[in-house]
Amino acid sequence: LAVLRDDPAGIFELVELVGNGTYGQVYKVRAPAEVMLIPAHHLD
Repeated sequence: LAVLRDDPAGIFELVELVGNGTYGQVYKVRAPAEVMLIPAHHLD
């Protein structure tokens, strides 16, 4: 996987909250340019 240096908010659209943990939330996100859905970890 490539390292993203851009702001992920400008690349991904939040689909739904998958869960909460000690270090933040995990969201299912959609990359408009891609076809697949992937998990994304959001740190507070």
